[in-house]
Amino acid sequence: MSNEFLQSYRTHVAERAALGIPPLPLSAKQTGEVIELLKSPPKGEETTLVDLITHRVPAGVDDAAKVKASYLAAVAHGTEKCALISREKATELLGTMLGGYNISPLVDLLDDAAVSGAAANGLKKTLLMFDQFHDVKDKAEKGNAQAKAVLQSWADAEWFTSRPEVPQSIKLTVFKVAGEINTDDLSPAPDAFSRPDIPMHALAMHKNPRPGIVPEEEGKRGPVKFIDSLKAKGNLVAYVGPHTRPSAHQPPVAMSPAAHPSAPASARPAAEPAGGARLLVIDDEPDLRTLYELTLVREGYDVESAATVAEAWDLLQSRGTGGYQLVITDMRLPDGTGLELLRRMEA
Repeated sequence: MSNEFLQSYRTHVAERAALGIPPLPLSAKQTGEVIELLKSPPKGEETTLVDLITHRVPAGVDDAAKVKASYLAAVAHGTEKCALISREKATELLGTMLGGYNISPLVDLLDDAAVSGAAANGLKKTLLMFDQFHDVKDKAEKGNAQAKAVLQSWADAEWFTSRPEVPQSIKLTVFKVAGEINTDDLSPAPDAFSRPDIPMHALAMHKNPRPGIVPEEEGKRGPVKFIDSLKAKGNLVAYVGPHTRPSAHQPPVAMSPAAHPSAPASARPAAEPAGGARLLVIDDEPDLRTLYELTLVREGYDVESAATVAEAWDLLQSRGTGGYQLVITDMRLPDGTGLELLRRMEA
């Protein structure tokens, strides 16, 4: 099994390298396999395994991060032995995970004299503490010197002041694009499936030809080598265009004709619902739709939503004239556009 995992992973690395992109982060299952190998490392794979657990597991609250944090916490506490990772090294690695599953073990380790210094150093650079700030505060009030040092470090903003100063001037290489641009040029909607995989998704940037830009494979791969040649100059690359316009990912706010001041009396809104004005939100991306709903409900509005023109039209018909005081719609929807819907409402 160990050899199968490493062979499979190396095949994946080679396939991604052929595309010019890094391998995907390890999944929770893969992280578990790395941990099993760390417990009994195959000869010659020691460095590879430590590198994988150190650099290839996502930080934060990813499922793989939970697996990593759980194992490192056990090693740091000494309940799990690892010939390749010492207690102090495990604590140090916990301190690089930004927040989430690593916080509780780091706070607990402030009481362990053998690794409390490493735990404190990790917490000093961690900002996403949320309510567990109070756990550190409680330890400091009870006399824990390392906890006091963490609080003082946060107060002094050492996480920020320890970073390199921003230079007085920055030399840039400009990637100038002619003509109108929109976010579909940078993040094409047909490639939405790859958005969670940022390096893969980036290959689609400017995959369609335009003045001054020649994609490497029209409709599939943008001018990756050209952009790499700009980066090779050693400067930051500034992407510059003369004009931008909204795309499908930048929904405008559209007022329902029934809410417009110039609407005839028969088309004006009915009495405002008890919970506030009733709004209709139309967007085909569930995450954005939920964000709008939560935000507007928090402001006291009564919100209903739809994912398509057809769904929205059914709601508008069922509510009748004046059923919504405002309609907020995406420009591009799976079965039409927001403007088409508004024109139907005006008819």
